Amino acid sequence: MVILQQGGMLVPRDELRVPNPGLDFRDKHSPEGPGYVLFLGGSETYGRCVRQPFPSLFKRLNGSEVLNLGLPNAGYDTIATDPDVVARARQAKLVVLQLMGAHLMTNRFYKVHRRRNDRFLKATASLKTLYPDVDFSQFAFVGHMLRRLQRVDPDSFALLVAGLQQGWQQRLVQMQQLYRRPMVFLWLDHGLGPADVTLTEPAFAQAGLAGERLLRVGPAPLGRMFLHPEAGGPSVALAPGYHQRIALELADWLPPLMKAAGPL
Repeated sequence: MVILQQGGMLVPRDELRVPNPGLDFRDKHSPEGPGYVLFLGGSETYGRCVRQPFPSLFKRLNGSEVLNLGLPNAGYDTIATDPDVVARARQAKLVVLQLMGAHLMTNRFYKVHRRRNDRFLKATASLKTLYPDVDFSQFAFVGHMLRRLQRVDPDSFALLVAGLQQGWQQRLVQMQQLYRRPMVFLWLDHGLGPADVTLTEPAFAQAGLAGERLLRVGPAPLGRMFLHPEAGGPSVALAPGYHQRIALELADWLPPLMKAAGPL
C-alpha cells in the first residue's frame, strides 16, 4: 500500500528508509506494554537543559505512562517515517505531535539535512525560479535563508510559504495514516526567536487542526532561559517554569482525548 512521500516520490511500506543511526531520543526505552501517550517533537519536547521536560511533568500530574521521543533540532523528515518511531506510535494510546515549522522538512523548494532538519542543503529548480538572483550556497540554516528571502522579495516569499504549508499539511495527513493511532497537536508559541511565518491560524484551519485537536501554549513570563555558549546546549531554551505551564495545560486538555481514543 502506498503511504508516504519520500524525496518527492510515493513509497510503499516495505520501502521505508532504514532507521536513522544514533537518534538520541529523550526516552531510550518504551514503557512496558502498549497504551502509553507518545510525545513527538523537536528540541522543546526533548527538553534540553532541563531535568524534567513537559512530558515527564505531565506523567507526574496525570499518572499515565508516557514516551518522549523528542529529538534536538528535529523536524518532520527525521521522525515521520523512522521505522522505530512508527512501531512505537502504533503501540500508543494517543500521539501528541509538537507542531514544528513547515520549513523543517525536504520539500519541492529545497532539501534539508536528513537528521538535522534545520540545516539547509540544496535549493531545487522551483526555488531558483522564484529567486533567480539569489546565491543559495551562502546558506547553512533554513531559518536564515527564509528570513533573507522574505526581505529580498515579499511577493515571491508569499508563494514560497504557501507551498511549504501545502507540503506540511500533506505530511501531517500521511503521518496519521502511517501511525494508525489518534493524533493531536501541540503548538508551543513561546515567542523565542523570530516568528515562524509558516505556522498560522489559517494554515491550521486549512489542515483541519482547528478545535479540540490543537492546544496552543503562548508566551509566558520567565518562559526562556539564556545559556552560556559553553553549556553545550542551545543559546536559548525553554525554562523549567514554561515546561511546567505546558504540563498543566496538557493535564487539563489530554484526559478527555485519551478517553475518546479508546482501546488499541
